[in-house]
Amino acid sequence: MLNQQLHDELAAFLKDNYHEFDEESKCFFDEAYTDYEDRVSDKDLGKVLDSDDPEQAFEEMLWDCYTGCEWQYRDDIVSGFLKTPEGSKYDYEEVDDELIEMWYFKVPEDHYFEQEVNVDIIVDTGDMNYDYTLNAVYPHYNGREDDEIDNKASLVWLAKTQGYTKEQLQNYLTNGKDKRDAKGFLETVYQEVINCSTGCPALFIPIKMTVKQLLKINKIINARDKNGYVYESDKRKDCGSLIIDKKVDCTLYDSWAGGGGCWGIELKKDIELPIKFIHKAVPDGCLDYSMKECYGVTSDCWKDALKEIKD
Repeated sequence: MLNQQLHDELAAFLKDNYHEFDEESKCFFDEAYTDYEDRVSDKDLGKVLDSDDPEQAFEEMLWDCYTGCEWQYRDDIVSGFLKTPEGSKYDYEEVDDELIEMWYFKVPEDHYFEQEVNVDIIVDTGDMNYDYTLNAVYPHYNGREDDEIDNKASLVWLAKTQGYTKEQLQNYLTNGKDKRDAKGFLETVYQEVINCSTGCPALFIPIKMTVKQLLKINKIINARDKNGYVYESDKRKDCGSLIIDKKVDCTLYDSWAGGGGCWGIELKKDIELPIKFIHKAVPDGCLDYSMKECYGVTSDCWKDALKEIKD
């Protein structure tokens, strides 16, 4: 009888003090307050991306961060109730025990799942096995005019997504001209290659996405690489694709050296990027040399261009 009385009086206190009620669980709850400045850092995100289930690891990380907050909320409720005429006849421990049965703390997961992140997608169509030197073709300073571009080069794959053959790409790279005001796919690829400052340039697709999308993509990648990374791209399992809007600006970049092209490859068609061709999809701040620091740009350079994750 005493417990029922305590339950009723505590429930009335929670209701009167604007604690929300969950009809499904029949419990009161409080969700931690957040504002727009509450963000998960790139480094903390990077720590969970390698786990088998990045989404679960991310949730566990949030709970670890909010453990002290949960205790503070609970202590405030118990202490506040004990100060009321109805609560003054109980001790702290019995009120706390009863509260646990009828109230819970909610971590603001949705706030962090919807946080936008500047993500660098590093493409590997077989050229990582060559330290991405396959993209350093003529007119790159390491290229020779009579060398044929390798089929494994990411630039060849990208050209095909835009409706060009390898031969058309090769011809333009060999015979194109250096133009400051270059427009169009082939013209901007030429500018990217001739202005590239590193000998190991990977194809980067800088894109803005939510934390939830980033975690989902990495969960697929980690499942693909469960038995180790396969360097031969044609031997990797098909595991879905990303549909990326043509408004994204691709580039050649070397995150180990901190240099690359002029970040200006223009697309004329949307890209369907097979996830098996993604080496990594990581927050920019997780790179050895981030693109943001190297180029001295703002977050606006990462376009909101992820249309769909097809898994």
